[in-house]
Amino acid sequence: FSGMILAYQMALGLKDLALERMVGILVMQSMCRETAPVMVGLTLSGLIASRMAAEIGAMRVSEELDALEVMSISPVKYLVMPRVYAMILAAPALTLLADVAGIWAGGQITSRVFDVDPTLYYGEGREYLKEKDIWGGLLKSVVFGVLVSVVGCRQGLRATGGASGVGNATMRAVVISSVFVVILDLVLDMRIWPE
Repeated sequence: FSGMILAYQMALGLKDLALERMVGILVMQSMCRETAPVMVGLTLSGLIASRMAAEIGAMRVSEELDALEVMSISPVKYLVMPRVYAMILAAPALTLLADVAGIWAGGQITSRVFDVDPTLYYGEGREYLKEKDIWGGLLKSVVFGVLVSVVGCRQGLRATGGASGVGNATMRAVVISSVFVVILDLVLDMRIWPE
Protein backbone atom coordinates (compact mmCIF):
# COMPACT_ATOMS: atom_id res chain seq x y z
CA PHE A 1 0.00 0.00 0.00
CA SER A 2 2.93 2.35 0.56
CA GLY A 3 3.91 2.00 -3.09
CA MET A 4 0.33 2.64 -4.17
CA ILE A 5 0.04 5.75 -2.00
CA LEU A 6 3.42 7.01 -3.18
CA ALA A 7 2.56 6.48 -6.86
CA TYR A 8 -0.91 7.99 -6.50
CA GLN A 9 0.31 11.15 -4.78
CA MET A 10 3.24 11.60 -7.17
CA ALA A 11 1.05 11.04 -10.23
CA LEU A 12 -1.46 13.59 -8.94
CA GLY A 13 1.29 16.18 -8.60
CA LEU A 14 2.96 15.36 -11.90
CA LYS A 15 -0.33 15.19 -13.84
CA ASP A 16 -0.64 18.98 -13.74
CA LEU A 17 2.78 19.19 -15.42
CA ALA A 18 2.01 16.34 -17.86
CA LEU A 19 4.91 14.32 -16.42
CA GLU A 20 3.08 11.16 -15.32
CA ARG A 21 5.72 9.09 -17.13
CA MET A 22 8.21 10.08 -14.42
CA VAL A 23 6.23 8.38 -11.64
CA GLY A 24 8.16 5.13 -12.14
CA ILE A 25 11.46 6.92 -11.56
CA LEU A 26 10.26 8.60 -8.38
CA VAL A 27 8.52 5.53 -6.95
CA MET A 28 11.46 3.21 -7.58
CA GLN A 29 14.03 5.61 -6.15
CA SER A 30 11.95 6.57 -3.13
CA MET A 31 10.94 2.96 -2.36
CA CYS A 32 14.52 1.70 -2.53
CA ARG A 33 16.20 4.66 -0.86
CA GLU A 34 13.72 5.69 1.77
CA THR A 35 10.24 4.26 2.08
CA ALA A 36 10.99 0.54 2.32
CA PRO A 37 13.99 0.76 4.70
CA VAL A 38 12.27 3.22 7.06
CA MET A 39 8.98 1.33 6.93
CA VAL A 40 10.79 -1.90 7.81
CA GLY A 41 12.86 -0.17 10.52
CA LEU A 42 9.81 1.34 12.21
CA THR A 43 7.83 -1.88 11.93
CA LEU A 44 10.69 -3.81 13.50
CA SER A 45 10.87 -1.17 16.24
CA GLY A 46 7.29 -1.83 17.16
CA LEU A 47 7.28 -5.59 16.78
CA ILE A 48 10.77 -6.90 17.38
CA ALA A 49 12.26 -4.42 19.86
CA SER A 50 9.25 -4.84 22.13
CA ARG A 51 9.38 -8.63 21.91
CA MET A 52 13.11 -8.76 22.61
CA ALA A 53 12.73 -6.41 25.56
CA ALA A 54 9.83 -8.45 26.92
CA GLU A 55 11.56 -11.83 26.53
CA ILE A 56 14.88 -10.77 28.00
CA GLY A 57 13.20 -8.54 30.60
CA ALA A 58 11.10 -11.48 31.81
CA MET A 59 14.29 -13.52 32.10
CA ARG A 60 15.93 -10.66 34.04
CA VAL A 61 13.15 -10.24 36.60
CA SER A 62 12.78 -14.01 37.09
CA GLU A 63 16.54 -14.26 37.71
CA GLU A 64 17.17 -16.56 34.73
CA LEU A 65 19.95 -14.25 33.55
CA ASP A 66 21.60 -14.51 36.96
CA ALA A 67 21.49 -18.30 36.58
CA LEU A 68 23.24 -18.03 33.20
CA GLU A 69 25.95 -15.86 34.71
CA VAL A 70 26.45 -18.35 37.56
CA MET A 71 27.08 -21.03 34.91
CA SER A 72 29.65 -18.70 33.27
CA ILE A 73 27.40 -18.15 30.23
CA SER A 74 27.41 -14.59 29.00
CA PRO A 75 23.82 -13.37 28.46
CA VAL A 76 25.12 -11.05 25.75
CA LYS A 77 26.75 -13.86 23.77
CA TYR A 78 23.96 -16.35 24.44
CA LEU A 79 20.88 -14.13 24.08
CA VAL A 80 21.78 -10.83 22.43
CA MET A 81 24.20 -11.73 19.64
CA PRO A 82 21.96 -14.35 17.96
CA ARG A 83 19.18 -11.77 17.85
CA VAL A 84 21.50 -9.16 16.34
CA TYR A 85 22.71 -11.62 13.68
CA ALA A 86 19.12 -12.59 12.88
CA MET A 87 18.18 -8.94 12.36
CA ILE A 88 21.23 -8.39 10.12
CA LEU A 89 19.75 -11.03 7.82
CA ALA A 90 16.04 -10.35 8.26
CA ALA A 91 15.94 -6.55 7.87
CA PRO A 92 17.45 -6.38 4.36
CA ALA A 93 15.38 -9.38 3.24
CA LEU A 94 12.20 -7.62 4.38
CA THR A 95 13.37 -4.39 2.75
CA LEU A 96 13.97 -6.14 -0.56
CA LEU A 97 10.49 -7.66 -0.36
CA ALA A 98 9.02 -4.22 0.43
CA ASP A 99 10.94 -2.71 -2.52
CA VAL A 100 9.55 -5.24 -4.98
CA ALA A 101 6.00 -5.10 -3.60
CA GLY A 102 5.97 -1.29 -3.45
CA ILE A 103 7.31 -0.85 -6.97
CA TRP A 104 4.83 -3.39 -8.36
CA ALA A 105 1.92 -1.81 -6.46
CA GLY A 106 2.94 1.65 -7.69
CA GLY A 107 2.91 0.32 -11.24
CA GLN A 108 -0.61 -1.03 -10.75
CA ILE A 109 -1.98 2.30 -9.55
CA THR A 110 -0.14 4.26 -12.22
CA SER A 111 -1.38 2.09 -15.06
CA ARG A 112 -4.96 1.60 -13.84
CA VAL A 113 -5.77 5.05 -12.50
CA PHE A 114 -3.58 7.33 -14.61
CA ASP A 115 -3.34 5.23 -17.80
CA VAL A 116 0.46 5.25 -17.85
CA ASP A 117 1.81 2.39 -19.96
CA PRO A 118 3.45 -0.19 -17.61
CA THR A 119 6.44 -0.53 -19.95
CA LEU A 120 6.99 3.21 -19.63
CA TYR A 121 6.63 3.06 -15.82
CA TYR A 122 9.14 0.22 -15.43
CA GLY A 123 11.40 1.31 -18.30
CA GLU A 124 11.84 4.89 -17.09
CA GLY A 125 12.24 3.71 -13.52
CA ARG A 126 14.92 1.12 -14.34
CA GLU A 127 16.81 3.61 -16.45
CA TYR A 128 17.27 6.01 -13.54
CA LEU A 129 17.43 3.55 -10.65
CA LYS A 130 21.06 3.06 -9.67
CA GLU A 131 22.69 0.20 -7.81
CA LYS A 132 23.62 2.71 -5.13
CA ASP A 133 19.90 3.34 -4.52
CA ILE A 134 19.27 -0.34 -3.88
CA TRP A 135 22.43 -1.04 -1.87
CA GLY A 136 22.05 2.19 0.10
CA GLY A 137 18.55 1.22 1.17
CA LEU A 138 19.68 -2.28 2.12
CA LEU A 139 22.57 -0.84 4.14
CA LYS A 140 20.15 1.41 5.97
CA SER A 141 17.96 -1.56 6.80
CA VAL A 142 20.94 -3.48 8.22
CA VAL A 143 21.77 -0.51 10.45
CA PHE A 144 18.14 -0.25 11.55
CA GLY A 145 18.01 -3.98 12.26
CA VAL A 146 21.12 -3.83 14.44
CA LEU A 147 19.77 -0.75 16.20
CA VAL A 148 16.39 -2.32 16.91
CA SER A 149 17.87 -5.55 18.24
CA VAL A 150 20.49 -3.83 20.41
CA VAL A 151 17.99 -1.39 21.90
CA GLY A 152 15.40 -4.11 22.52
CA CYS A 153 17.90 -6.42 24.17
CA ARG A 154 19.51 -3.64 26.21
CA GLN A 155 16.17 -2.51 27.59
CA GLY A 156 15.34 -6.11 28.47
CA LEU A 157 18.66 -6.57 30.23
CA ARG A 158 17.99 -3.42 32.29
CA ALA A 159 14.44 -4.39 33.31
CA THR A 160 13.72 -4.36 37.04
CA GLY A 161 10.62 -4.45 39.22
CA GLY A 162 8.62 -7.42 38.04
CA ALA A 163 5.96 -7.38 35.37
CA SER A 164 5.54 -3.58 35.41
CA GLY A 165 9.31 -3.21 34.92
CA VAL A 166 9.15 -5.50 31.90
CA GLY A 167 6.28 -3.44 30.50
CA ASN A 168 8.25 -0.23 31.00
CA ALA A 169 11.32 -1.78 29.33
CA THR A 170 9.17 -2.82 26.39
CA MET A 171 7.74 0.68 26.00
CA ARG A 172 11.18 2.28 26.23
CA ALA A 173 12.54 -0.15 23.61
CA VAL A 174 9.84 0.83 21.11
CA VAL A 175 10.14 4.57 21.70
CA ILE A 176 13.95 4.69 21.70
CA SER A 177 14.38 2.48 18.65
CA SER A 178 11.69 4.34 16.67
CA VAL A 179 13.23 7.74 17.39
CA PHE A 180 16.72 6.52 16.52
CA VAL A 181 15.52 4.92 13.26
CA VAL A 182 14.30 8.33 12.11
CA ILE A 183 17.45 10.13 13.28
CA LEU A 184 19.77 7.56 11.73
CA ASP A 185 17.76 7.70 8.52
CA LEU A 186 18.67 11.35 8.07
CA VAL A 187 22.32 10.77 9.00
CA LEU A 188 22.64 7.84 6.59
CA ASP A 189 20.87 9.74 3.81
CA MET A 190 23.39 12.53 4.11
CA ARG A 191 26.28 10.03 4.00
CA ILE A 192 25.06 7.72 1.23
CA TRP A 193 23.58 10.38 -1.07
CA PRO A 194 25.45 13.61 -0.27
CA GLU A 195 24.59 16.92 -1.98
